[in-house]
Amino acid sequence: GTGFFKTDILKCRFTIGHFSTAATHVSSTQVVCLSPAMQPGSENMEVTINDQDYSAGCQQDGNCPFLVYTEPTIQTLRPNAGVNLGGTRVQLTVSNPVPEAGQLLKCKFIPVNDEERLRVEVEGLALEDNNAILSSSTVTCNTPSSVSSSSSSAILKTPTTACPTCGLATVALTWNGQQFGYSEQQFRFHQPIRITAVSPVGGYTTGGDTVEVFGENFVNTEYLVLQFGDNLFLCSPGAPATECPVGATHVQNALTFLDSNRLTFTAPSSPLATRKNILASNNNNEWSASLASYDYYTTSTTCPPSLSNPCRGNGDCLEIPGSNPRVQGCICKQGYSGIDCSVGPQVLSVEPSIGLASGGYNVKVHAYNVAYSAQQTYRVRI
Repeated sequence: GTGFFKTDILKCRFTIGHFSTAATHVSSTQVVCLSPAMQPGSENMEVTINDQDYSAGCQQDGNCPFLVYTEPTIQTLRPNAGVNLGGTRVQLTVSNPVPEAGQLLKCKFIPVNDEERLRVEVEGLALEDNNAILSSSTVTCNTPSSVSSSSSSAILKTPTTACPTCGLATVALTWNGQQFGYSEQQFRFHQPIRITAVSPVGGYTTGGDTVEVFGENFVNTEYLVLQFGDNLFLCSPGAPATECPVGATHVQNALTFLDSNRLTFTAPSSPLATRKNILASNNNNEWSASLASYDYYTTSTTCPPSLSNPCRGNGDCLEIPGSNPRVQGCICKQGYSGIDCSVGPQVLSVEPSIGLASGGYNVKVHAYNVAYSAQQTYRVRI
């Protein structure tokens, strides 16, 4: 406004009887007031510098309305996982939305992990989207990037068994650009998802084999899904009908999360002996950059086809116990798997992946197809 002077009795009034608990003179055209507790509704905003004369309204009708609203509640969040580089489009279903918020509406992602939250504060990162859009009772916003300007690496990491709160962030909304409300909805930031291998690497067209998928940055969410071949999707338990619709191209409750490096599923049957490429996504939107494949063989095959050695020297072509009709297949030696015993020991990841040149620290190696024995000596080459 205009004509504001600094006095000891500078006040803001929200309708008769509701005065600000504090008022600060900024300039002759600006005063900052702290609003008092009020009942929801529209209040008339006025300013006085002498506790007698009050400012004229900011509208032609003589009023300067101030809307008091009840805190809206975030009921659902979809999806609830995405890459820590940002850009994932999320939708929040809200009760009691405030359409008058306009451009003041913002989404904020507050890290749950103390160490990650402190790093975000030290880096001065604002994990907010200032361009949130309200449509009816749905707020749409994009996740921010958590990449540090000092190290060029993302601060929010994938949740793991060792750090279950890593990457977790509480999602909050502000309708006035200042006050962010309480929310129980959490978003799971993760590093880009990858698939490194599957075991076994194939099976018979009748299906039914348990297949383990190895990779990095899998997140336990109902939106976790595998694309199996060109048009078949294997969904997690609890997947919403919108994400895993009932039909020939979707299999519900077909995918099991083990940890951030492992998933399992039951191989579906296939009418043909063919190869299926496998992709993964934590939110049915952002897919893994790498893939693995699963090969189908007909039950008439005595052992998987190979030029000379059907079991690659890592197993024996024998009758498979319990098979009906009786067929032969590769019985793999310890440390090998797959329909033709082609999958040997594989290193998935190391933890930590960095250390001093002087050495002397323990490194945990995550691997599979490693034959265990108490008398076994393991050697790792770096």
